Amino acid sequence: MNETIAAVDIGFVSTGIAYAQREGEHIGVAGVVISTESVFSAAQKKRVRVADQLVDRVIALLDGLDTELGILHAAELSLQSSDLRGVLIEMPTGGSKSGAAARGMGISIAIAAHLKRSLRCPVEIYIPTDVRKKVIHRQHMPRKMTTTKGGKLRMESQTKEAVRASVLKRFHFDEASMATIPKRKREHVYDASAVLVAARDESLIRSLGWPRSIFEEGAYDATRSATASDG
Repeated sequence: MNETIAAVDIGFVSTGIAYAQREGEHIGVAGVVISTESVFSAAQKKRVRVADQLVDRVIALLDGLDTELGILHAAELSLQSSDLRGVLIEMPTGGSKSGAAARGMGISIAIAAHLKRSLRCPVEIYIPTDVRKKVIHRQHMPRKMTTTKGGKLRMESQTKEAVRASVLKRFHFDEASMATIPKRKREHVYDASAVLVAARDESLIRSLGWPRSIFEEGAYDATRSATASDG
């Protein structure tokens, strides 16, 4: 049985999961994205009340997480037979004072609490600022001016792209699992895998004896692989 860690990037619309196994001197990662968009679309067509839509989407997300983390589909992800040893969760802090941010924070806390109570393995929780500081060594990257398909100018954050570039230099992403995820949603797997970097000096990973070196940039440079072409 291969020791596996699942890293989870909680998101209300799309939640990313990165299943990590040690492959010699680097780490292999298989990705899954759980989406609630179909639940939202169905609710819109049926004109379901907003409050019910919200609850239904949370239920769909919890069902997806319970299925994925309770029954690790290693064969479908092109991983070897797996032993889930722990779960790492990135939970938004809700630093914004907006109502939407407060709602998202509440949902994230509830999901993290559910997983920590339900799973029979260690669970560690991280916040985005700590993860970004460990991966790209700063909280945010500078914004730059970009042009939309409609020809309009807009300022766009480079933080997610910086995280993606960094994890592609650290981990071997399983192409079979990533190919099943739409390109626009793969960022959720990259964000989830970034939590592995933040956790490399903490209890769970230390207990497995995985050396710190296999989490460093250059451990596995995937920036030239097919997976890297989703930008």
